[in-house]
Amino acid sequence: MKSGKRDLLSFRSIRVACRSCVIAASRLKLPMHVFALTAFLAISCVHLREMSAQEIKASRPSEMSVKYGANDSVVSMNISLSPSDAKVGEQVLLKIDVEVLSPWHLGAIKSQTPSEEDVLGFPTSIEFMSFGLEAVQSTFFATREPDKATGSIGTTYSMSGKFCWTRKYRVTGDSPTYGGRGSIRFQACNDEKCLPPQSLTFSLGEKDQSQPIATLESNTVDDATSDQVLEKIHGETFVLKLERCQKIRVRPQIDVMQALFGRAKDELVWKGTIAAGNNKGVSIYMPKAEKYHFDNEGADGSLVSNTATFVSIDQNGNDVLEEWEACAVDIPVRIRNSMYRIQGVDLASETMTIEYLDIPLQGSIVGFRCPDFEFDTLDGSVVSNKSILGKATVLDIWAVSCHNCYEDFAVWKKEIEKYGSDKLQVVLLTVDDDRQIYDSLSPRLFQKYGGADWPQVMLKKGFDGARTIGSYGFGSVVVDEAGIVRAVGVHGPQIQSVVAEVFTKSQRQDD
Repeated sequence: MKSGKRDLLSFRSIRVACRSCVIAASRLKLPMHVFALTAFLAISCVHLREMSAQEIKASRPSEMSVKYGANDSVVSMNISLSPSDAKVGEQVLLKIDVEVLSPWHLGAIKSQTPSEEDVLGFPTSIEFMSFGLEAVQSTFFATREPDKATGSIGTTYSMSGKFCWTRKYRVTGDSPTYGGRGSIRFQACNDEKCLPPQSLTFSLGEKDQSQPIATLESNTVDDATSDQVLEKIHGETFVLKLERCQKIRVRPQIDVMQALFGRAKDELVWKGTIAAGNNKGVSIYMPKAEKYHFDNEGADGSLVSNTATFVSIDQNGNDVLEEWEACAVDIPVRIRNSMYRIQGVDLASETMTIEYLDIPLQGSIVGFRCPDFEFDTLDGSVVSNKSILGKATVLDIWAVSCHNCYEDFAVWKKEIEKYGSDKLQVVLLTVDDDRQIYDSLSPRLFQKYGGADWPQVMLKKGFDGARTIGSYGFGSVVVDEAGIVRAVGVHGPQIQSVVAEVFTKSQRQDD
């Protein structure tokens, strides 16, 4: 209704009320001051009635405000749908005003990120199911560009400070009212950790409700319950509840003293569990330490140089921690058939934050398929996790300076002669970075110990490249003909028994 018509009706209502008062006063012969008071009360009633109608219309919630985060202050949102009295054909604006306190940030929405890039982080998603409205814009838009940060494995797009997301709609007239219900899924992170992902559901313009609806749901993972926990998107972050434990492991890192006097032991004191394909889940164990280090400041990723914290992951759930189940947290870690980055540990809240990464598998787990790899050999061919299928394969990490490494060549050669080159093969992966030295020394070693006719790969990043296979030091990863890892870190006297077990299992499967 237009303003002029509204004013005309108000004038007519007041005129009718005054005329009724005049008639009543004349018939009852009332004094003029009583007439004036009666007229005033009548006009007030008309005004209150019209105001009441307007307030009832305005009582439909078209704006709400919610807060999220530590002390309800890390992230605040104000969601509005305006104007609340638009007519058919007119546009309304759904607006989400956001304030993120420093040093926190949220992931950008998908319309803000290039589809062709390898985007990391947990993106914000917005959904809105409307009634009486049709979308004018195809998606939500932001008032400013996101902050972009490029790392070694991808790019993150984030939003911080004050900004807003908007989307335009048009009133259709299909309903006497308009509005809708929506949800915002987001996560607050800083440079050290991430809070649990949150789902904010809201309702705007519902004619039968007196208060807005707003609920927040946490995505904290306290325990392993189902495989659905791992059905998530790239960059999604989970917070695992830590519990105290007491376990001992052989220390993964090796130094001069350990080389002389034997391997040291680590005390494992914290455990976090995530669902990963079984009812019990997979547990991640943290060693006792004054401070955990999530970056490697050493020369490379080897057991000798790596300064990052090593966790132990009970991949097969048998509560026995093997040496190969230890891995450094400076690069993504493999948990069964998924990849994660351990972002941080907060002992005050007893939580561990991990991020799911939709990237090729790195690292070897006994009983699971070989990690993804593709290497150029020195003779110009290509060897990959797909090309080795059909034969049991030894991925041997070595260097010309490692005498224990090339002494194993003679043992591998005998195993190939025993089982046949059509069933067993060796791929040599050297961590040497000097091609001239390698070319001058390796022929003599091959002549003495064997291996000259095996595929040879010079890993581009040395031990860092070896870690993609699952080895932090010298030794072999043994893969069966179906591409399943059967052993990690094999060397010396272990070779014969490992190969025998591989072919024994293969024979059982054939039978």
